[in-house]
Amino acid sequence: MEIDLLTQYSFTDGDFLRMRIDQTYQEEISITDILQKLWHRRGLLMIIPVIFFLGAGIFLLVNKVTAQTSTVYFVELLGIDKSTYPNGTRFSPQDLLIPEVLARAAGKLGLSVTDKLRDAIQVEYGIPTTEGIQQKYQLRLKAKNISLSEIEQINNEYTEELKRVFERGLKIIVDHTELNLSSEQGTILASTLPGAWSEIFSQKYRILIDTRLDNTGIVNDKLAFLTTSDILTARHTLTRIKNGLRLIGEDNRLKMLVSQNGMNSSDMESRLESFNEIYFRPMLGGLFENPDQAAATFLVETQLRIEEISSNIGEIDRSIVDINSFRAQTAEPQATTSGREAPVQLGDNTIQQIIDLSDKASMSSFLQQSLLARRDLAAQKAALQTEIDRSKTNSPTIKSADFIQQAAADYSVLVKEYSSLLLAARQACRQDHGELFKPLNSPQIAQEDLPVRSRLILFLSVMVGFLCAMILALSLPFCQPVQDEVKH
Repeated sequence: MEIDLLTQYSFTDGDFLRMRIDQTYQEEISITDILQKLWHRRGLLMIIPVIFFLGAGIFLLVNKVTAQTSTVYFVELLGIDKSTYPNGTRFSPQDLLIPEVLARAAGKLGLSVTDKLRDAIQVEYGIPTTEGIQQKYQLRLKAKNISLSEIEQINNEYTEELKRVFERGLKIIVDHTELNLSSEQGTILASTLPGAWSEIFSQKYRILIDTRLDNTGIVNDKLAFLTTSDILTARHTLTRIKNGLRLIGEDNRLKMLVSQNGMNSSDMESRLESFNEIYFRPMLGGLFENPDQAAATFLVETQLRIEEISSNIGEIDRSIVDINSFRAQTAEPQATTSGREAPVQLGDNTIQQIIDLSDKASMSSFLQQSLLARRDLAAQKAALQTEIDRSKTNSPTIKSADFIQQAAADYSVLVKEYSSLLLAARQACRQDHGELFKPLNSPQIAQEDLPVRSRLILFLSVMVGFLCAMILALSLPFCQPVQDEVKH
């Protein structure tokens, strides 16, 4: 029995060779087997990418639902040029976030001003779109035979214009979800904020009025002209009136305004000069015949002011002499041909020549400014010297009670007329500018349908799911149907 089995299952050398070949074949990678495995697990290859795709979609939807929404409001600035108010004060978008403005805007909704409220509101320069500006400069850049210098110039012009346009508008962002407000309440808060800012700054801070005109107001309109202090106070008041009338007369918008009795700036200047000639100068001259402490102090301060102005004029004169000496040393003879100037020749030292020309232009501008400053100082010195000389003249002392009483009455009328004219000028400035802003659109709720790059996220989720499905399909054992080849 055993001999028959050994004889039946005996192996030859050929059998061992075939077994070794089969083992080597099984250790090699078979594309056919891989494809069979993938086809056998084709259900996984379909369901897992779908699961990943649905998971990514749920993730995007959850982010959309839980994302904070905000209200965006664009307004155009009116009367504000180069980030300055009409009176020259510096403007900043943060002016809309000062406590007074926030309190007035938040009061519409019954909110209190807190750090949370301030952090939830952003104000910055901005406009809804800049496509028109971009298209204009893109057309210029598409021109043929354009040089690098022209491209650089176009880019600089584009940057400057874009900056100017951006500074003409404000972008107000209110994160109403952070404040636990509805979208309607966020819209109310965003639209109320610029109105509160315009009202407070135009009325309380008076940014619509020229600061020079604002410094010419009069407080005291009644003086008895019985003491030295009264006369010196009147001198200061009359100087402010003179400056205010000059500013009103120089402004074409204000020069035709009239006071409560129908007097314009020219009429007021004529009346001021008459008051000085008839009443004030005689009283001021007679003040120093028997000077008291106030009069003596006035004379000393005036003399010191004259000496200070003289020192400043001397410094300007020395600067002018130095500039002229420097220009004489660096000046080069200009060649002329037929009575006309020869064109400028630029050679190897072109950059140095340009620098020299720039320096000469700068020196000329500085020299012009110095001469204007010297002229103003000389005028101030002459006016002060005239007052000193007037105090030294032997004019008769005015002791008539009727004269002093009439001077006080005319002074009061003059001050009241000027005050009414100044008030009309300030009101005209406010009416001329009106509101400081104009809405560019209605407040919008800023919320995207899906996050940015949502399509890329969905595509990557499908690819990752398919890759994971392939790895899983190849890792699982491959089971084939068992066939009973042994027949008994």
